[in-house]
Amino acid sequence: MNDYMTNDRYQEMTILRTFLHEGEELRWTGRPYASVPYRPAPTFLLSALFVLGFSVFWMAMAAQAPGPFFLFGTPFLLMGVYLVYNATVGTKRALKRTLYAVTDRRVLIIRENRRGTECSDYVLSRLCGVDVMNLRGNAGSIRLRDGRAHIVEEGHAYIRVGNRRHAVVSEASVRDVLLMIDNVESVYRMISEGMRGN
Repeated sequence: MNDYMTNDRYQEMTILRTFLHEGEELRWTGRPYASVPYRPAPTFLLSALFVLGFSVFWMAMAAQAPGPFFLFGTPFLLMGVYLVYNATVGTKRALKRTLYAVTDRRVLIIRENRRGTECSDYVLSRLCGVDVMNLRGNAGSIRLRDGRAHIVEEGHAYIRVGNRRHAVVSEASVRDVLLMIDNVESVYRMISEGMRGN
């Protein structure tokens, strides 16, 4: 067996070693949109283009008035540019710096950004479900449903039952997704079997 690793694979393993527990066995690694092209959500992209287009139109119309009144549209123009950038290039760049891993104990989602590296882990024994979505050929997304209790901070919504407050936690806050990974069916089976085995 050849132990030679590509530079990308070496970097992945270097990042992963930081987050692996002693004795933990790495079973799979992957990145989002490795073989499937990224397509921004049409509704978000259309909304971003609308904000940008309207701000350009408004500033062009306001520039016909005397004085620098058109400059009041600058924050909206910048917001439109940011939204379009974020929907296209920004999201694509963030996805390239995301790494997924499945071990014998956990699912790891590691993201690198300007502030450093962050890792979300999902202990297989605490997962209450796993869903496969957006199948395109051999690629698709896996949504993890975490069953652990969540801490309620001040300001969160709650329901009062008797003398106790119960948090209202949305589904989105207790789930995370492995986006458009290759070999999605085998990764799904690996996670499902890990949930049953732990």
